[in-house]
Amino acid sequence: MRILKIFLFSVLLSLLMPSFLKVQETSSDTAGIIGNGCRLIVNLKTRQLVLCQGSQEVKVYPIAVPRKGIKPIIGSGYVELIIFNPWWYPTEATRQDFLKEKGVRLPKAIPPNHPLNAMGKVKICLSYTFNGKRLYRIHGTNEPQSIGRAVSRGCFRMFNKDILELVKLVKIGTPVIVQN
Repeated sequence: MRILKIFLFSVLLSLLMPSFLKVQETSSDTAGIIGNGCRLIVNLKTRQLVLCQGSQEVKVYPIAVPRKGIKPIIGSGYVELIIFNPWWYPTEATRQDFLKEKGVRLPKAIPPNHPLNAMGKVKICLSYTFNGKRLYRIHGTNEPQSIGRAVSRGCFRMFNKDILELVKLVKIGTPVIVQN
């Protein structure tokens, strides 16, 4: 239910304030990449996200993956939504960990471009579910030193410059495969 409320809130914001929140638009200069056979492969072992067109690797990006003790998602899904300048709604567990690890009490909602916003410049919402909730994202980060490490609570982090490039090359509905 919370995800639905967040989604509806995001849609409302995109209608009311288009310069504040933009849902991805496909441009003609990337049309050659987008199309049949385009998919993302997230490799947990190598900590890489691979953009493929057919059987060909188009681009490989370094990523941060879930930390030890967090069961990662495995299997097939797809890109459900792409949001620029996203708000971050940290879970209660994330807020508790943040307080314990960094001594900072996070609010329940953190606006775009705030130094504590862990979503970075873009978040790609994935179709995977956990306990009936869609919680998984590929997103930018305000902690670039985390890339290449196992540090997240379930999401896949990318350098902001990389995710800004990636969202020009994928669209809603793009298949995503997460593998060990």
